[in-house]
Amino acid sequence: MRRIVIAAIAIAIVTVACFPQGECESPFVEYCFAGDPNCQGHIIDATHWESGPIDGAWLPYGPEQVVEMHMRDAVTGQLLSGDIVGVFGLVGATQSQDAGILPAPCAGQLCEVLYGQDGLDPSTFDIKNDTCSSEFLHVVVTIVPSAASDAGAE
Repeated sequence: MRRIVIAAIAIAIVTVACFPQGECESPFVEYCFAGDPNCQGHIIDATHWESGPIDGAWLPYGPEQVVEMHMRDAVTGQLLSGDIVGVFGLVGATQSQDAGILPAPCAGQLCEVLYGQDGLDPSTFDIKNDTCSSEFLHVVVTIVPSAASDAGAE
């Protein structure tokens, strides 16, 4: 009887520590697609886009969630496209950041950047929260205009 109880406790510990993959998964979300009323995206200049104002409402970023980002300006509808050379993300515990709580740089499994998920669309990328943590996200992207977008300028 004692061995059965010990075995049951061991199984319970393993079950709690190793929950099945996808247990904390959130739905796929698209951000700043054409007609998205929640788009706050902003083209800063010819090589930079941000998901919204740093002092504005950050994007909800659920556990195990993939967010597809279209680098679109919310005001003009213009798309920024090119070869992505840098993605800098910040995550915070609240949607509006204040001076008392500092956000953390987005790195590792919390912000896995997935390039080329939409084939050859140079104005889109995905970012994945590969943890079970719910956060809020702010992203700044740096691009280099691609050869295809410069072809007509020569």
